[in-house]
Amino acid sequence: MFGLLKKKSTLLGLGAAFGSGTVFYNTSTNSTLSNNTGNFVPSKNKSDNIDYIIKKIDPIEEFHAPKNPVVLCHGLSGFSRLILLPSVYQITKFFRNFISITKDDQQLMHNIYDDDDDPNYKAFLEIDYWIGVKAMLEAQNVTVFTAKVPPFGSIDERAYALNDFIRAKIFYMKRSETVPEIKDNESKVKVNLIAHSMGGLDARYLISAIPPEEKQNYEVLSLTTISTPHHGSVMADYVCNLFDDLKSRMGVENPNVKLPVAFYQLTTDYVDLIFNKQIKDDPKVKYFSYGAYYNPNWSRMFYFSWKTIMTLSNEPNDGLVTIASSKHGKFRGVLPNLDHLSIINWNVSLTGKKDPNAIDILQFYMKVVDDLGRCGC
Repeated sequence: MFGLLKKKSTLLGLGAAFGSGTVFYNTSTNSTLSNNTGNFVPSKNKSDNIDYIIKKIDPIEEFHAPKNPVVLCHGLSGFSRLILLPSVYQITKFFRNFISITKDDQQLMHNIYDDDDDPNYKAFLEIDYWIGVKAMLEAQNVTVFTAKVPPFGSIDERAYALNDFIRAKIFYMKRSETVPEIKDNESKVKVNLIAHSMGGLDARYLISAIPPEEKQNYEVLSLTTISTPHHGSVMADYVCNLFDDLKSRMGVENPNVKLPVAFYQLTTDYVDLIFNKQIKDDPKVKYFSYGAYYNPNWSRMFYFSWKTIMTLSNEPNDGLVTIASSKHGKFRGVLPNLDHLSIINWNVSLTGKKDPNAIDILQFYMKVVDDLGRCGC
């Protein structure tokens, strides 16, 4: 019934299928987290890796910058930058592009993908998705790209957009003076992907389902995922079932009335029964993963979703993704006292206060990238 995911496919049939009927929740607790002061807590399932709780990250005395570019891949509703107040340059360029009937393909790629590096294009007021991460890494001589893919798009749509983004960045990097060892080099450039949330599924699809000839000028060396639902999200199950229940109560029979397909593709059934069976890891790529959890009070943004997941699955989670679901490849540990947005340096507490027990998240990303450098990536 369900074939291999294809380019440009909207997969609305899957949305209809997974938006209705029974969703099977995993009620077993694979990860147990205690309140003691130890550095790790073993899981109940002896076949699982030990869950190392990362309680502190010491400053790195000798940072090892990766030899290859790092691409930051955002989650479901994300963006590279959220523009709150555009600049005059941005407004002018928007109208110029809007009234232009024809565009050269390479110029269009520049318009879409290369403006992040243009100081004229900076808005008067904007917010980064990865708050502070890119600037911090670039200060350590790391080449960093922050990807742009369609918010709420399907996994395959986002993966192909990610492919286009990376190809365009490498195209211009090879013609610039910023990285002399890459300039005019005809060989493929290796890249390291660091992905948050759904971005990890996009990246896995890109690595395994998009053929090398469509990547053209690059290849993926490593993928590090942070709170990615590699086995789906119980919260996505809940949202999809709630939506169908509301449709039924309101007497809405139109099958075209549905949530964006991405929500159905994040359900536990879809990821485990379809995505993971079709998208196999590439043995040439290094896979690393991290999870997160917290125990929130009412003032935290994800309190309701955290409580919903605990009620349905009894799994420690960050408000959207359980630790068990975040595991893929070499599991590197658990970040305590952080919710799903705190791990990208967002403060989403209604009180405006950060958890005093949370680790320094920017230092965490320094450690992640330092590890990539030390392993030759």
